[in-house]
Amino acid sequence: MDVLWCLPLALLLLHRAACASDPVEVVGAVGRSITFFLQSMDTTTAWSFHSEVIVTVKFGNPPEVTFFDDNYKSRLAFPKNGSSLTISQLRLDDAGTYTAKRKGAKTSFALRVYRELAVPTVTCVAQNCSANGCRYTLRCTASSSGSGNVSYVWSAGGWPLSEGPTVLVEESALEELPLTCVARNPVSSRNATVISPAALCAENTTRPPTTGAYSGSQAGIVAACMAGAVVLVAALVFLIYCKCKGWSVFRLPAAEAMSTVFRWKTSCPPTKKEPGAQP
Repeated sequence: MDVLWCLPLALLLLHRAACASDPVEVVGAVGRSITFFLQSMDTTTAWSFHSEVIVTVKFGNPPEVTFFDDNYKSRLAFPKNGSSLTISQLRLDDAGTYTAKRKGAKTSFALRVYRELAVPTVTCVAQNCSANGCRYTLRCTASSSGSGNVSYVWSAGGWPLSEGPTVLVEESALEELPLTCVARNPVSSRNATVISPAALCAENTTRPPTTGAYSGSQAGIVAACMAGAVVLVAALVFLIYCKCKGWSVFRLPAAEAMSTVFRWKTSCPPTKKEPGAQP
């Protein structure tokens, strides 16, 4: 009977031990700082990143520090007499697992680093108007490389409207203006406000064509170039034809050029007259 009670207890202790070894999750933003906290103790701690030792710290005031990776010298600090580690000027490649090993203990930290979001951009995706009014489809965009998962929430007049980057609003429901898009990621939150969806969509329709389309002046230049190319090809074909026929162009003196521009000489035999033709 005692054996049956000991087995669940042993499993519980194993589970707690496994949980204790799970890394502590820490989130930081590019350019900012984070701190890994340890319990104060009079001992030496070896900090490693991806299993490679980067620094050892001996507890004291001030702590004794030995670097094994000079790339961290200007960005590491050791508050609380060396019982904690602070990384400043965070970069995306700082993300990973940091482990603090000391006598009889080991603590791991899983660091995730993200870029802070910029102010979102709201664009008009579609506008559909009828006798009953207009409907507008708006899209909010704030994601960028290194920003992680970005969530979007739309509100109208301070009341939740929808979730996701795209929202559909009807003209009859625009009494609760303004519309606000809030974009969030693990390290920041930014918002953009739309006062008039109609004005936003009108602005989009009056903007110059995007890449892949020609403006009026560009179309005129393209047409002129194509016309010039056609004329050039026609001239070349004509010159080749003249050369085959044995024709040549003579430059006349200025006096004769007043009455005659070109004189043609041909070596082709005269054409035969049809029987009965008038001389």
